[in-house]
Amino acid sequence: STNATKYNGGAPAAKVAFFDVGITGAWSLDVPDDLNEGLFPHAHAAGARIHTASWGARRSDGAYTINAMEVDTFAHEHPDHLILFAAGNYGDSGSRTIISPGTAKNLVTVGASAKAFNAEYPRPYNCT
Repeated sequence: STNATKYNGGAPAAKVAFFDVGITGAWSLDVPDDLNEGLFPHAHAAGARIHTASWGARRSDGAYTINAMEVDTFAHEHPDHLILFAAGNYGDSGSRTIISPGTAKNLVTVGASAKAFNAEYPRPYNCT
């Protein structure tokens, strides 16, 4: 085998679709009003079958919100599409640690076992 095929990795035909929901010059996001119409279908149409996002409600106290319902609806209607969301930045909040839409039932919510910043990994902005 040639070097070109020898080092193709585990998914040589994989593609990446990136959708920016940030607002230029701001620390906030412009998340579509309806994730089923404004976000997930575009990723699905681009060929993505794994969707990961690291944003969520500021503090939803573990509530099942409309965004969580939209995730569940899309996941139910597209069983070939896996959605992952970050659990949030409130690891010390007990049962309210997970923020929406990570509270949806048909996704994988990803969290960490520790919440610490140090000199090696400084805070990107004033987060608590």
